[in-house]
Amino acid sequence: MPEVAPAPDPPAADAPEPSSRVIPTLAAIVALAFAARLGCFLLKATVATDAYYYVRIAKMMLAGDWHHALTHGYHPLYPALTALSSFVFGDVAAAGHAVSILLGALTAVPAWFIGARLGGLRSALFASLLVAVHPDCVDVGSDILVEATFVFFFISGVACALRAVALLDLRAAALAGLAGGLAYLTRPEGLALPAFAAIAIFVAGLPRFCATAAPRWGRRATAASVTVAVFLACFVPYVVKIHDHLGRWAVTGKSGGEAFVAGAKEGTGEGQKTVTEKGTQNPLYRPWYFVRKFSMTIYLGFLPLLLAAAFVSVPRAPDHRLARLALFGLLAIYLPPLLRLLYAKGYLSTRHLLLPSVVVVLLLAPFAAALSEKWKRGLATLVLLLAAVALPKSLRPGRRDQLPLKEAGLWLRATAPGAELMGPEKVAFYAGVNFRIVPDSRESRGIEADMREAQVMWLVLLESDEPGVSAKLDGRFQLVKECGNGEGRVQVFRLAP
Repeated sequence: MPEVAPAPDPPAADAPEPSSRVIPTLAAIVALAFAARLGCFLLKATVATDAYYYVRIAKMMLAGDWHHALTHGYHPLYPALTALSSFVFGDVAAAGHAVSILLGALTAVPAWFIGARLGGLRSALFASLLVAVHPDCVDVGSDILVEATFVFFFISGVACALRAVALLDLRAAALAGLAGGLAYLTRPEGLALPAFAAIAIFVAGLPRFCATAAPRWGRRATAASVTVAVFLACFVPYVVKIHDHLGRWAVTGKSGGEAFVAGAKEGTGEGQKTVTEKGTQNPLYRPWYFVRKFSMTIYLGFLPLLLAAAFVSVPRAPDHRLARLALFGLLAIYLPPLLRLLYAKGYLSTRHLLLPSVVVVLLLAPFAAALSEKWKRGLATLVLLLAAVALPKSLRPGRRDQLPLKEAGLWLRATAPGAELMGPEKVAFYAGVNFRIVPDSRESRGIEADMREAQVMWLVLLESDEPGVSAKLDGRFQLVKECGNGEGRVQVFRLAP
């Protein structure tokens, strides 16, 4: 019997990269992501304003006050992880930073698998690099903020959902539901994930995507049901807790959730008022505002990709049309509620747009992978110069203008440890105490009445937030500490007994 000749080796462009190279490459990208976030943390002079609330909720959990911790409004998973990590780091604030830095860096792992589904190993490399060095991801991933944890669970869920869509893998479907539940327990927008997964699993059975194989509708129904059921196991207990607290059904206790209630009131912050007023005067203002903010988050994430694209060369596979369409579908599910929030509350921050911007950047990864084969070193040098100018300005990690708030808080911690104050959250964070808001009247008698009722003796005023209020205070308020100058001036007053 004649010997059969072995099949020829596949072309180099289509050959898979050996796993021995994938793991070290991915580990190097995660290390890069970790270093970028750690460096940003070291450069920041102060924490974000919301850090006060996450630390306070974590301390409630450590004290066993679960009722107030679960009904605070902020979703509980990130504070719970912070509280748990505090046993390792010995400090709640340090634990909050550590959770964000670690999970932010690990988000590069599911991004790799999403990129591989979109366009093979070359695309996977770029997708992972994008998440590793995306300036907004690095910024929030170095602070005591919930976004890094949320993006990690959400992107992990998307990676599992794409596997479930492609292979009808029930374990992947269950993991997608679990990741969606954990994402929801971090931010309410996690609701989009199970809807995305269930719809994508069914759409993948249509003849357009499944022309040569049986659609297996029973298996698809099972996979979608598994995803939704696992998600509901995480979702229902927390929603019941919110109902018990608010007396009505709602998916979140946060103030932003009121935007989805009939007759929602407009936001009261200065930025929210400005957007609302300009939007009323010009119907095109709010769409322009939305597109401008969204484009900036995409641009800042895409720019570092341009640097790597000229230098990195790995095998590239054809784009995966179904995975690409699924991510576009995810945007279609995720963005309308954000537009509703913008129109109802007059407010939309970069943190709201971070996840959809990461999804768009992941969609751009195959495009950049294709370009990287054609670009020349001269163009790469030009892009490097542009990035060197643009990226530091985009991050602004210093927050040096907020140092007076930190100084005032640390002074109060040393001078009157444990004494509550009336004033900014950030001062209360560094003082390690609770705070009360300055009353709307901004009058000396009204402030004094509120402070005596709450048995608070310390008043802290930031000039940019409370312009001219310090000049209206009477002799019962004694100025004991002043930090900074101009609009950043912080004054500490003690109310006479």
